[in-house]
Amino acid sequence: MHTFFDIFTLRNGLYAKVQGNHGVYRVSIFEYNDQIDATCSCYIGKNGYCHHCEALARTFLLHPTTIPPVPAYHIADVRTATTPEQINQYIRSTALAELLQELERNRISIKSVAASLGVSPQRIRALIKKEQHQGVVDELTPIKLSCLWLLDHLNREKPR
Repeated sequence: MHTFFDIFTLRNGLYAKVQGNHGVYRVSIFEYNDQIDATCSCYIGKNGYCHHCEALARTFLLHPTTIPPVPAYHIADVRTATTPEQINQYIRSTALAELLQELERNRISIKSVAASLGVSPQRIRALIKKEQHQGVVDELTPIKLSCLWLLDHLNREKPR
């Protein structure tokens, strides 16, 4: 019996973590290009063909109302976050592409963001595509936090 934790729905996907034999695995089931796709971070589940993905699907089918959605947040909402959990939910619900668009409206390019983070713009674009495909990508958290920090400081500098 698998006990999932950190389980939620977001956009077109279902996400959870489960304690496996070799650590904690991230399990995702999501709609992409009008098809159902799944991934698991276990050694078998790269293409979703593992028992963790099957168990998550069964959990959802048997108990759909017990899995909470991540609320939709907007960039302005981050200032009201007062707990790490609220910040985490904001990070999950906000796409990297949305944050980068907001930075570009403030004349900060993807190239500049990439240079400040020590990654290539191509890597950031690849991560945007991965997030669009899979929904939740844990490795985006530091990049999203950096974008939020920049946006927050830009907003503080603007005359009111």
